[in-house]
Amino acid sequence: MTNQMNAVVINDYGDRDQLTETKMPIPNINDDQLLVKVVSIGVNPIDWKTRKGLRKARYPFDFPIILGQEMAGVVSKIGAKVTGFKVGDAVIGYGTPSNRGTYAEFYAIDADQAAHKPITVSFQEAAGTCRHNCLAGFI
Repeated sequence: MTNQMNAVVINDYGDRDQLTETKMPIPNINDDQLLVKVVSIGVNPIDWKTRKGLRKARYPFDFPIILGQEMAGVVSKIGAKVTGFKVGDAVIGYGTPSNRGTYAEFYAIDADQAAHKPITVSFQEAAGTCRHNCLAGFI
């Protein structure tokens, strides 16, 4: 695996024209995290609100910002203290707001914010419903 990934970022606040594809470093993970190869993401109002700068007082992120908090994908690496997951597991997750979100090929997520994707649900369905299901404790 190279140390670069494709990501969609914003380098300033504004409209959708601020979204730009670029190369970024693949995230490093800590002992309590998973590195997930993203298959599908969910797009929510929180994303455009962040893009427009409506949340910068609450989340003063440094640019470039990779938007997105929810995703479904496949575990590519696990942290040293993570249990219950292995490389190759299909997962769903809703991460903590940061400037390194899910609009990218890889996403670092705390293991306690991820769950195994139900086998009967596609990656697209899982990512699109993750926020509701993850917060409600259904997964």
